[in-house]
Amino acid sequence: MAATTVTMNETVGALLRDARDRKGKSLAEAASVTKIPERFLALLESDSLGDLPDDIYAKIFLKTYCKFLGLDTPSVLGLYREQRAFDSSFRRQEPRRHPTPSLAASHMIVTPKLIRSILLGVAVLGLAAYVGVELMKIVTPPNITISTPADGTVTGERAVAIEGATEPEVTLRINGKGVAVGNDGNFHDTLILQEGLNTIRIVGAKKHSREMVVTRRIIVQPRPR
Repeated sequence: MAATTVTMNETVGALLRDARDRKGKSLAEAASVTKIPERFLALLESDSLGDLPDDIYAKIFLKTYCKFLGLDTPSVLGLYREQRAFDSSFRRQEPRRHPTPSLAASHMIVTPKLIRSILLGVAVLGLAAYVGVELMKIVTPPNITISTPADGTVTGERAVAIEGATEPEVTLRINGKGVAVGNDGNFHDTLILQEGLNTIRIVGAKKHSREMVVTRRIIVQPRPR
């Protein structure tokens, strides 16, 4: 049986549909014989070429359908190529591109939740800094200043006055003996030294702090009689 001549002013869909009607076959029957899914045959006959699968599969379906309908395959394929390229029903299938969020949109979106998080972070950092400073104050050893005697003093007197200043809350010991510290931080004491080299050790500490140790070396030389 000779292939039916294709009229080029017809669409692919019209050619296929008319040929199937002349053959007296339903769409379901054509699908059953050609093994082409019925929905693809319907797309071909409705000229919905843009909804077909990839071009290579569409051409395979079209060749098979033309052979079944007795149409001139090369002519139909030529019309198909023209129609798929220029027909308004064809929609070029491009890969979907997901919008790439800009750096500003993805990293600089200011929301109430973000503001709360920032404020909470600032508060936590501020509290941590405050606690750190207070802990340093607690554990840092106190300052102790000895105004008299100077280190390395040589004296002929065995009784030597120790005077100085520190912080009011400091517990102070001079050579192991507790010495009272006034509200102004001043303290004084008198030691009886031995002849020769004497080492005076002044130790002070606050409740939880490390100790501060100040040393004075005093030489007692008896006066000639």
